[in-house]
Amino acid sequence: MSETVETRENMTGWEEYIGSCVLLDKYGNCAVEEKYKCTPKDMTCPFHLTAGEKAASDARWKERMNALPAVEQQAYADTYYGGRMPWKDESEKDACGEADEN
Repeated sequence: MSETVETRENMTGWEEYIGSCVLLDKYGNCAVEEKYKCTPKDMTCPFHLTAGEKAASDARWKERMNALPAVEQQAYADTYYGGRMPWKDESEKDACGEADEN
């Protein structure tokens, strides 16, 4: 049996909950909102986000951003991302002249 499987079998529900949330550190401190403290007695945080959920959310965000007209995309890039367009794939960045020049 692999070490990962053995470790997961020995984890409590709380440890699995903390380990599955990309927004929590190992002490249960949330990176989003301090007033929502996850505790072993209350594991109903509205910000709980697994890696799979985050990937799906990021994909939806990229899809929405890419659907905007080029002028709006450039405005968002200039305002919030220093001119970069992190929602573009590398192939799209190359076509738009957005690729890193390093």
